Amino acid sequence: MLFTCYGCRGSYPVIDTNFMRYGGNTTCYFIEEKDTKIIIDGGSGITLLGKFLFENYFPNPIDINIFISHGHWDHIMGFPLFEPFYYDNNTFRMYAPGNDESDVAKMMVKLLEVSTAPVPFENLEAKISTKNLKSNAKCDCKDLTVETYQLNHPSIDLGYRVTSKITGKSITVLTDIAPIEDNYLSWGWKELALGREKQFEQEYYEGLVKFVTKTDLLIMDTHFTDEDIKGKRHWGHSTPTMAMTLAKDGMCDNLMLTHHNPEYCDDDMDEIFKESKKRAKNLGINLFIAVERESHEV
Repeated sequence: MLFTCYGCRGSYPVIDTNFMRYGGNTTCYFIEEKDTKIIIDGGSGITLLGKFLFENYFPNPIDINIFISHGHWDHIMGFPLFEPFYYDNNTFRMYAPGNDESDVAKMMVKLLEVSTAPVPFENLEAKISTKNLKSNAKCDCKDLTVETYQLNHPSIDLGYRVTSKITGKSITVLTDIAPIEDNYLSWGWKELALGREKQFEQEYYEGLVKFVTKTDLLIMDTHFTDEDIKGKRHWGHSTPTMAMTLAKDGMCDNLMLTHHNPEYCDDDMDEIFKESKKRAKNLGINLFIAVERESHEV
């Protein structure tokens, strides 16, 4: 499998000379296995991916599965300007967490309505189907399978484990994700945890560990440092320390930090990566950091 990052910034895009080395676009990942292609999230980085696809495949048809972790703006803001949506020989299957309050088709219609986008969703030229997903679902995508797990983040947010049917290797993407202790952020979780808080936390974390266990590359939201997350655990993000703990518990040899804070410039990110790499080495973890347009073979 080939993993390429087209956007690894969290919250909002950044355009500044001090943010060039890691990139300023928000979340978008591209996974390829033979002829099977998967996109995870449509942040501003998907515009770069769209240009890549257009330059390398047009006029041949494109067939891609798109998995949306959740509907927060930084993870969907690039869809209106995703060039392959505007050609009728392309096919997309879009998946996102859904229930009565959250529906992927309704989200896309709202995102691409005539008052805010050049072309409304229903008038896009490409063939686009939509499907709502729940936690513990499994999707068959030709040479890849995709499994889901609901993460601790405001609204409904899914992590995705992508496994190659050819090699058996997997990539697991957890964005966005917050610590669970006394911090129930997903819709309805406060009610579900009421009166059984510690048991709820244990069940969630054990399920999360099982979901990531022995994945070949764990990619996790590490938006904050240990110092900066203080007072902001309810914002829905994690730290490199938290990611390394999960990687260790899940026996994951390879960990990639992502969803970089838009307030952290290149020098800040260099220091965070340097310090994190020291700790990861002591834990026996190979540590990577997401960089825009950088690829990794898994």
